[in-house]
Amino acid sequence: MKQDYECRMRLEGILSEGIRNIIAMEDGERMVRDVKIDVWRRFFARYRMVETTFSDSSLYQANLVTKKFECGNFCTVERNGKCLIIGWKGTTIHSISAWKFL
Repeated sequence: MKQDYECRMRLEGILSEGIRNIIAMEDGERMVRDVKIDVWRRFFARYRMVETTFSDSSLYQANLVTKKFECGNFCTVERNGKCLIIGWKGTTIHSISAWKFL
């Protein structure tokens, strides 16, 4: 992607802090910790919360949105159990899940 490409500048503005936190900082300096979805599942289960499923159309819509960007071919949207995982070239960046109390 070209350096002056508007989409790149927006993406870098959104993701730069997270990338810097993951790549450039040592463990003690990190402000954000990466926590896998399985950790959250165990945590919420302690409070009698269950994960709800996103519809197939949610997954389809997320894939359509990524295709609107030139760099969308590098984005991945997939399921992990009932949550959606958004990745960049196969590396997880964000996940989204929905929960409800029993």
